[in-house]
Amino acid sequence: MLQKVSSYAIIAFVSICLLSCVTTMGCVGCSLDNNKVSNVWKLKPQESFGLVTVLVETKPTSCVNVTQQTEGCNVNELGLLRRTSKSFGSSIVVGHHKETSKTYVLTAAHVCSENTTRQFRFVPTMPGNPNQYLINAKQEVKSITISDYWGNEKSADVYRIDVPNDLCLVTTQGIWGTPFNVSKTDPKIGQKVFNVAAPHNIWAPGMVLMMDGYYSGRGHSAFYHYTIPARPGSSGSPILTNSGHIVGMVQRAVLDFENLAISTSTQAIREIMSTIPEDAPTVIIPGKLESIVHF
Repeated sequence: MLQKVSSYAIIAFVSICLLSCVTTMGCVGCSLDNNKVSNVWKLKPQESFGLVTVLVETKPTSCVNVTQQTEGCNVNELGLLRRTSKSFGSSIVVGHHKETSKTYVLTAAHVCSENTTRQFRFVPTMPGNPNQYLINAKQEVKSITISDYWGNEKSADVYRIDVPNDLCLVTTQGIWGTPFNVSKTDPKIGQKVFNVAAPHNIWAPGMVLMMDGYYSGRGHSAFYHYTIPARPGSSGSPILTNSGHIVGMVQRAVLDFENLAISTSTQAIREIMSTIPEDAPTVIIPGKLESIVHF
């Protein structure tokens, strides 16, 4: 009788162990804190996000008759008019200057600017004209608008552009958002990172997509590679550490592989952010508490 009871106890013990293993299968490295919110989301970077809308005007200036290989065509006779188009990108607040009441916002250079010229082919639909034309056009950014997390629109001006590293600082009037600082150190391979962005212009007041991934290292072109989903519209969005420091910015993606974001170096971001002016410290003169001197 004692042997039977012992056998049943052993079987029950083994069953409980197996059940425990099955329920935790695939959770190697899991912790009891998985349901806790990551530190970076506690800092609410989404509330410092800005949707960048750029209005670009394209004006045809000259043309080439591709069919007849002549440059003597009149672009005005083709009936081409000035065209205005919109492009979208992402951004994040990185600085305040209270003395001038300005907010500094970081985005990508190709978001806040356009090539001054472009070419495109034009095939007339008018009867009797079988020719094709190569149109030369002038492009100009007419306006930059940033919509904050709550949907408030703010007119923006370019403050500084770093074209080789595809970085851009713009300013808006008024103080808004919480500024996020750049990391003093480069990311480590395998480090988990976070991203707030509006790919394909997927955004609404009070809603910004929040994603994560891992830093995988630098490629042959010295760009930093992160396994973060990125599509058109993600450009200019920040790549953040768990402590909320910026280590990169989404600038490029791969068409056939959506879970890859490519960024310039953290050092390049440090350099452009170092140009943000600081507010002058305030000093109280002893004996004259009512006087405030700025230097």
